[in-house]
Amino acid sequence: MIFAAAAAMFMFASCQKEEVIPVQDSQAGELVFTATIDQSATKTTVNTDGTSANKGKVSWEVNDEILVTDDTNEAVYYIKKASDIATDGSATFTYKSGDRPSSIAESYTATYGNAITTAQTYSATAGKLPMSGVSDNGDKTKLKFSVTCGLLKLNLTASASGTSAKDISKIEIVGTPTKGSATVYTLTCDNESIASAKDFYIALPAGSYNLMKFTNSNGSVCFKKATAAMAIEANKIQPVTLSGITFSAVLPGKFTVASGKQVQFSTANLWCNASASPVTYSFESAQNVTYATLGQSSYKAAHVCHFFWTNLTGYQSGTASFMPYASSCSYSSQSTSDKFWCGEDNKLTVDGQSGLYALTGGDSGEWKYLFDRRNGALYKDGVSVTTSAGTVAKCVVIAPDACLGGYTFDNTKMSYTAAEWAAAEVSGLVCLPAAGGRLDLGLSGGGSGGCYWSATPDRDFKDVACGLYFDDSGVDPSYSDDRSYGYSVRLVCSVSK
Repeated sequence: MIFAAAAAMFMFASCQKEEVIPVQDSQAGELVFTATIDQSATKTTVNTDGTSANKGKVSWEVNDEILVTDDTNEAVYYIKKASDIATDGSATFTYKSGDRPSSIAESYTATYGNAITTAQTYSATAGKLPMSGVSDNGDKTKLKFSVTCGLLKLNLTASASGTSAKDISKIEIVGTPTKGSATVYTLTCDNESIASAKDFYIALPAGSYNLMKFTNSNGSVCFKKATAAMAIEANKIQPVTLSGITFSAVLPGKFTVASGKQVQFSTANLWCNASASPVTYSFESAQNVTYATLGQSSYKAAHVCHFFWTNLTGYQSGTASFMPYASSCSYSSQSTSDKFWCGEDNKLTVDGQSGLYALTGGDSGEWKYLFDRRNGALYKDGVSVTTSAGTVAKCVVIAPDACLGGYTFDNTKMSYTAAEWAAAEVSGLVCLPAAGGRLDLGLSGGGSGGCYWSATPDRDFKDVACGLYFDDSGVDPSYSDDRSYGYSVRLVCSVSK
């Protein structure tokens, strides 16, 4: 079969419909289709360069493909050579591969471009917006195409101040398609710089969208929440300009951890690259990331996400084996080699964020205050949290003193979809994943329990330090354990109350 598509160049803002252009049989006995495209959309790779008269216009190109089916057989047809594209915008598609549809079928359907996916990859051009085609009611050989989505065009520029990393690794857009439920759409950006303005295109189903999350190469984030939901319409480009994008390694919620003292949590758990020289520290790509969600079944020296509390002589050695410490930090009742995390006395800079430290532990510590002494039931344990990457982990979810944007925390909720968690996270909620722990090179407890170190040694036992423990049955914010165990670390920084 030969498929011909009448496809004049167009502006997205135009609503004029193309006329059907008759196509003659090129070979006797072959069925010929004429394809028209509704709402003047013809080709979905958008020209963003050139004069204003050419911007937004598109045309068919050699090697463009459509998939045609009669509900039984389907085959790929493509534009084989430049001469198959007429000056009036029509194009002839010839058979390429697959099972040829029957010439006596009652109707045909066709698709152009890939279906909209929740995971997309950055391209310097707008890419191909999906189109679907169906047989005309009056003539089954005529296929009428329509665009099934719109295009969000984000023009981004990073703030001149703030973190030095101004390259985008991921963009997440959250909203509700007209025909569907709340969904997160992700564009992987391969660390494209936004030190100066740059365009990013994301194909979205028609619907309403209101949340954006930008992540840079260091794992720092920037949240944007629209005061009024943004409408995406089929076959239209929605341009949005955001200048002054500012990344932060801390989340927006504020949590009281002592009388008159609030903190913000880092974007995720701490990890270190033990193969780097010197060893580098960073944050995981999402709050709920653990060894399991990374697909690792055992300790990996190049990606350490459990830390020993101390480098006490006789324990495991190596720069990456214990939490970072200041040379002046030591527990007075121990030897000078028994160094430990010093809390606010040893603030760190990670992913461009300065002033980071670990909360204190024990019966009078900040972990205890966070869970037991704030007003209201502001946490829930044993909760399944899904991120945009599809990773799912059991967590304890903690609400800030006051949720942002009018969000209401539900302390009975036992699971969050990716879209639900996106809305919760931008409203200030924190989750600590049940990442388990390790002794030497062995892992245990991952997925069921979580242990987080504090900055506080146990006053009664030389080899014990305080921390936080939780599992499905509850939370112990004044937990303590042997300092030779490797547990998770979640950092905070103080904020003005």
